[in-house]
Amino acid sequence: MEPIRTLDELVVRARALGPRVVAVPAAESETALAAVVEARRRGIARGLLLGDREGLVDRLWKLEEDPSHHEIVHEPDDRRPPAIGE
Repeated sequence: MEPIRTLDELVVRARALGPRVVAVPAAESETALAAVVEARRRGIARGLLLGDREGLVDRLWKLEEDPSHHEIVHEPDDRRPPAIGE
């Protein structure tokens, strides 16, 4: 397999594999949230966003992103482990 030399090559290969779930703790981070939105739009990832649900939904709409494209696990205290599957 040839080495990946550019970001475009990386995106092409990732897209060929299909979207992967990316867990994002403390997802209220503007940078992290924008990155997972961009990755979803490129067809390479789907977000599992951990944080305050209301805040995340609001931020996603501000990025012109439908929150239903991501799974949101409500955990407003980023020092506490999320209760996934409960």
